[in-house]
Amino acid sequence: MDRPSWVAVTGDRIAVASWEDGIVTILDTTDATYVQQFSVAGAPLSLAIDGESVWVGNETSSEPLRQYTLTGELQREVEVGGAVGRILVDGPYLWVGTGSGSVFRIIG
Repeated sequence: MDRPSWVAVTGDRIAVASWEDGIVTILDTTDATYVQQFSVAGAPLSLAIDGESVWVGNETSSEPLRQYTLTGELQREVEVGGAVGRILVDGPYLWVGTGSGSVFRIIG
């Protein structure tokens, strides 16, 4: 994993994005061990994690927000009408800020 571009935490998992190599790494917080690493589309510059998914955004283009399983399988893509900025998981909701200044609430 090259230089991390974003880190997100939930429960016993940490997700680390590396924009230079397009990799997301999942770590276990209880013993700091490696769990999974997978490639994602584009250069991941923002992400959020819950107990079942990793949400990945690329804020340098208008690529869609992508939801992956914790093992790296692409679950869905969500168009937000602009570059994805910051992502936050709040219970069943996902909040997404875009480069154009819009904020969206998505049901996870």
